[in-house]
Amino acid sequence: MLVMKEKSVCIIIENSKLEILLLLRDDKPSIKFPNQWVTLGGMIEEGETPENAIKRELKEEIGIDLQRFALFKVYEWPEKTEWVYSAKLNLVPEKIDLHEGQKIKFFSKKDIEKMNLAFHDSDILKDYFKADL
Repeated sequence: MLVMKEKSVCIIIENSKLEILLLLRDDKPSIKFPNQWVTLGGMIEEGETPENAIKRELKEEIGIDLQRFALFKVYEWPEKTEWVYSAKLNLVPEKIDLHEGQKIKFFSKKDIEKMNLAFHDSDILKDYFKADL
């Protein structure tokens, strides 16, 4: 029996200080990786393109209607296919109306390298920093 892998999207939002925006997930035992930092994103819904999924996720999570972003890389993880996008955006986390998670914050590369991020985000950001876009 062929099992379809899950499909997800995430976005690396970088500000002009070269910091990356991360979201602290809710502290609910019912979710994967509770109380851990993660890039913004989520699952692709049936019939949705990855581009539309990342736009929807950003709207749902932080109320932003993002139009300008680029595909960074598509990963084939054992459990899912993940489209990773990137965008340069100077947001003020304190002014964001957060709809999901506990808080959002920008982190430096140095800080991120010491963190254990949820899902595959530590590996993704290592690749991103190496790519030097």
